Amino acid sequence: MRPSTNRTRALTLAGVPGLVLSVIGALLLVGCHKGIVANFTFRCASSADCIAGWTCDSAGTCAPEPGSVSPDAANADTPIESEVTAAPARKLDVLLVIDDSASMCQEQAQLASASATLVASLAAYDFRIAVVTTDVLSADKAGKFQLPNTSDYPFACAESRATPCLEANGGDAVCTTAFGSGWSCDGPSSDKQVLNCNGSVNSRCKRACTTDAECDGDSVLGGSVSRAATCASDATRCVYKCLKPAADHNGCVLRPPTADCLAAAERLTALGGMAYVTNSTAAAHLRCNVLVGAQQQNNANLESGLGAALLALDPTGANGPQAKAFLRPDADLAVVFVTDEDDCTTRPCMTGESCTSVSWLQLPKEKYGTCACLDDETTPGGPLRSVKNLANALGALKSSTKKTFVAAIIGDSVPGDAVTAGLDVAQARAAYRDSKCGVCAENPSGKHTMLFNTYMCSSPLGHADYGGRYVDFVTEFGSRGLVLNLCDPVGFGGSFAKLGQWLASQL
Repeated sequence: MRPSTNRTRALTLAGVPGLVLSVIGALLLVGCHKGIVANFTFRCASSADCIAGWTCDSAGTCAPEPGSVSPDAANADTPIESEVTAAPARKLDVLLVIDDSASMCQEQAQLASASATLVASLAAYDFRIAVVTTDVLSADKAGKFQLPNTSDYPFACAESRATPCLEANGGDAVCTTAFGSGWSCDGPSSDKQVLNCNGSVNSRCKRACTTDAECDGDSVLGGSVSRAATCASDATRCVYKCLKPAADHNGCVLRPPTADCLAAAERLTALGGMAYVTNSTAAAHLRCNVLVGAQQQNNANLESGLGAALLALDPTGANGPQAKAFLRPDADLAVVFVTDEDDCTTRPCMTGESCTSVSWLQLPKEKYGTCACLDDETTPGGPLRSVKNLANALGALKSSTKKTFVAAIIGDSVPGDAVTAGLDVAQARAAYRDSKCGVCAENPSGKHTMLFNTYMCSSPLGHADYGGRYVDFVTEFGSRGLVLNLCDPVGFGGSFAKLGQWLASQL
């Protein structure tokens, strides 16, 4: 039975122009059962605002496509009883797996801003939401629920924009013309290395700086004269920080929006001793929990989101007590991955091999950025764990596979994107993999030593690799899986709205 609610909520979603979510409680008495079913009405501007299988009707509402039957229509002739007892809200345990590598600073900041949309979309359920990172090598990460205290992002997060330029050939002028004063070219020494075989760009225009206020005043970064003045008069209100790791090395780095977040110990107390949020605590603390930080060290560069989910939820594994305390036997499970790189979960370690602390195969560090090019365990010698085995292991955590739902917000082809222009989705994915793996079948002369920087799509938040293993993982769950694009212009607000809509159609 679906969750109940007895009042109407209308929420305008930040970052999603024209999209309004209304959660409307309605009594529905079915046969001899007594209960309440929530009807979810999703306003839309076009069918793009609706999930697959739904369309935007003339009233501006997402509705099943013609030919399908709604639950209400299917029960239209059901007799109605005179007494009603409200059923308890349906239970939903949610795990967010968030990439904490150094390319995720801007994404995490928007993720925090959009967390209210996620909470609103789940308001009709009795939910729990825990957060882990994609780092499975660090002892304090490795599937452990996170209550982060992120105060700064590293210099690797310095603001830049992908732009074809050469430092030695007027590159700074290209950047100044495109973005204004303070912007300069940071690119390879050879014009052959500027573009990858799939059209993604290796050179970037970077914003140099001398003060925090200078960053806050740059309009390209969303700044203004007034914001710069505010920053100059009160450093605690600066949006950016001018980092200067070396005399000739400086840049504008976004500050994590954590000024009003409780320290981890205080937050744990506020959460009742539980390292996850619930209906009563999510509005105040989920925003802080998703700011997991962006790490430059090697451990964070082996993004293993699929493995991290299993480490977090396996009641017989290394984090067994955590999993047993979090997973409720009568609750549905939803796992949501948020990452700009592909999964690199390795297979179980064999005798004589180098192993990680959780007994998985240890990859050489030079392989960390090339997981899209590696075989899985179904191929002799393949270092990665197969997606099918990972999906089976996650599905086995519940008494029925029908109680497990997965979603992935990952990089993929975007129609009209400069990188994938003129290619359909399958062609763009193939071109990405060829370029990433150094094949360059369509452009052999374009092969060079920087191809590992190949990416699939770009957005104002940065660029993203293709999350191919996540797509395959979600596909294993059929209609209980959902893929959303990290580079979608709707941002995380729109993605979380679609996620909530999809869950409402499934539960």
